[in-house]
Amino acid sequence: WGLILTGAVQRLMLLPLVAWGVTVACGLPPAAAGVVILFAALPTAQSCYVMTAAMHGNAPAVAAATSLQTLAAIVTLPIWISLAIL
Repeated sequence: WGLILTGAVQRLMLLPLVAWGVTVACGLPPAAAGVVILFAALPTAQSCYVMTAAMHGNAPAVAAATSLQTLAAIVTLPIWISLAIL
């Protein structure tokens, strides 16, 4: 669970923060910067579970990771939306 939680924090908090820094460094206009930040803030796609199961990987771990990220995104995504609008 530690690895799954660490991955969720990196995906939902660290990646959008890095994307925000890159948009500032590149001088993107606000609309483009908002798009980049919001795409970076999205949780992992559920289709990765199908691919993992088809490749005989650890499907239960992937299911847990994607479920946790989707539920956590309920909290984190509105935060990034409000910051992207500013």
